[in-house]
Amino acid sequence: TKKNCVHCWATLDDADAKALLAGWKQFDEDVKGYKKPEYQPAPVADVIDKLPALFMDLTGEVKDTNIATYEQVVTAKIQAVKTDLKTDQDFADADAFVKFFEKAEKEIESVKAQALAKTASIEELFNTVDRLKEQMRSKRLELNKLVTERKKEVKVEIAQAARQLVDDHVTKLNESLGGAHMPKILTDFNGAMKGKRTVETLQSSADDEVARAKIEANETAELIRANLKQLDAVAHPFLFNDRSQLLLKATDDLAALITARESEHEKAEAARLEADRAKIREEEAAKLAAEQASAQAEQQTETAKPAPQEAAPAAREVAQATGSVSAPSANTAQAKPQITGELTEYQMGWLDGISAYAHWKDGVQYVGTGDRTLKEAVDQFMTQDKAA
Repeated sequence: TKKNCVHCWATLDDADAKALLAGWKQFDEDVKGYKKPEYQPAPVADVIDKLPALFMDLTGEVKDTNIATYEQVVTAKIQAVKTDLKTDQDFADADAFVKFFEKAEKEIESVKAQALAKTASIEELFNTVDRLKEQMRSKRLELNKLVTERKKEVKVEIAQAARQLVDDHVTKLNESLGGAHMPKILTDFNGAMKGKRTVETLQSSADDEVARAKIEANETAELIRANLKQLDAVAHPFLFNDRSQLLLKATDDLAALITARESEHEKAEAARLEADRAKIREEEAAKLAAEQASAQAEQQTETAKPAPQEAAPAAREVAQATGSVSAPSANTAQAKPQITGELTEYQMGWLDGISAYAHWKDGVQYVGTGDRTLKEAVDQFMTQDKAA
């Protein structure tokens, strides 16, 4: 009625909507190969004919008993029990026989007790009673164990078949991923079938778990395909040697990771190239300086004045500074004894060239980029030239 009517509104978030659509998509796939099983009504155990009422009338001896007929009926019942249990009907019949034999054991024990109350001992009669009781007990225990074990076996068979369906589905998906591989899809068929007692309900629960696992596998395959497209488009594939692990990351997370790795690599590469260019510039500058010094020395040698008796000012300054020649002063007689006479045109040109290439450091003039002083260079040159 309007008075007792309750309204509610449900809004799906993106995750719920995606799960719902995936479920319907998998349902459509399952419908294509679906074969409707022929479900039978819930099985009811066949009616087991009652055993004839056992009686004994004893007065020191067996006066009357139908134990022989009773034995034939019990034996026939035991032999008629089906032990190859496959269907729900088989399980229902077996459960019924378990209860039947349990009741018959109690009844025959009761008759025995009644007979014992009337006589001290009638060995043959009671031996028969004990034998029948043991036969029924043995069959009851066998059936009870068989029912329990067979139920476990059926449950295992259903779970194994269901697991195979999931594995086959994953194999088919792997074939469509171009070399990538699906992770193992976890299932819980034992949990799904817990509390189910019939073959039909066990199978239905397993089918539901198969459908859930297939949906999860499909979603994982879609994620892998999307990530494969991103990884195939990267500029530097060698940055992603952990490709197999990256395939299972969220698509947005993978995109951010790709951007970060590419950016870091480009920065490192730019820094390396700049360092290489700086090194080349330094080497070229040093080479140019050496070439300029050499060219200047050659030019000064060619254009030097021909007057051998008068050294050029720059050359004389170098020679005087290093002590290679004597400077014009009152102490000329004290010049170094190994150097005498005036500078030749060649010597003046060489001194002018090397003086242009010298530089000061800590109050001392050095030549080139090594540790040789200007004085050492001039002394060596003058000594070699004199020897020549």
